[in-house]
Amino acid sequence: MPIGKILFALIMLGLAGCASPGVQVRLLVSSGEKIVVNMPQGTVEGNESKEVKIKAAGFLTNPEKKQGIYAFGFNLFTNSALKSVKVEDVTDSKAVTMVEDNDPKLQGVVWTYTSPPLSPDDKNLGWLHEIDESIRIYCFWITLSDGRQLKIYHVVYYAPFMKAGMRRALGLDA
Repeated sequence: MPIGKILFALIMLGLAGCASPGVQVRLLVSSGEKIVVNMPQGTVEGNESKEVKIKAAGFLTNPEKKQGIYAFGFNLFTNSALKSVKVEDVTDSKAVTMVEDNDPKLQGVVWTYTSPPLSPDDKNLGWLHEIDESIRIYCFWITLSDGRQLKIYHVVYYAPFMKAGMRRALGLDA
């Protein structure tokens, strides 16, 4: 059974309130590093940070405009100021830089980024055209003013029905 089908089943069990313990899945990122993902929660082992909480990462559609955007965001809980933020999609063999913010601004404790609108044929949306489920792995590189660099992975799962809805919203055949 393909790993995606296993992950989908585990996520559905988690959403159904199953009290059984989670399962760990190893995923390879573009750097060759293996990360351990706790399913169905989607959390990455050894990835916890008391200073950063990822609040948003993923792709959203606007059916009225037949466009989509990538949105990323986190809360920062430290006295150190932000120096830079870089977000990469590290799912495939080559990392793709999604955001490079060398002058990040916080609104309170919140940093956010929204990409310019993307058309359905954008090169970064190849995964959306695949019929099966997709897992996207985003790596947040957060550099603080005290020189520390935090690396936090965030895993997003897109079920086939979610992707079909996104393709319809973009005016594509589902």
